[in-house]
Amino acid sequence: MENQITAYVPQLDWSQIAPFAILILGGLLVLALDALLEILVKGITPQRRDGILTWVTGGALFVSGALFYGDTAGSGSRPFFEGALRADEFANLGAVVIMFGSLVFVLMSPRLIRDRKLPAGELYALLLFAVSGMALLTVANELITAFVCIEILSL
Repeated sequence: MENQITAYVPQLDWSQIAPFAILILGGLLVLALDALLEILVKGITPQRRDGILTWVTGGALFVSGALFYGDTAGSGSRPFFEGALRADEFANLGAVVIMFGSLVFVLMSPRLIRDRKLPAGELYALLLFAVSGMALLTVANELITAFVCIEILSL
């Protein structure tokens, strides 16, 4: 008789994880573009670089908010990520409100960045990571998950 090894493979619903992944990957993309844009595009002005980073950040927030909004209508309460997170209409609506507020901030921030000479790439990347922590906090189902979300939020 042969020994059989059984492995547990968690089932992930990518449609529920996608909005969070877009925010985190958007933050990483903003950091990478901030570091590499001057190397890839010779002679780019800081204003044009900051404009590109603003559009990338706004796009990530808009797409993530649209995915949250799409899950709001009649989805019911469903756990995912091994029960650590639970998505329902109220949590998705809270995430949509967070995305909207962050998008308004991104639309108003170019003047702030220009006047105070702030690094746009770092500001936008930190914003996207903090927003991902806020959005994860809306769907947290366990206390340890909420604690980790607050830690992500406090970056």
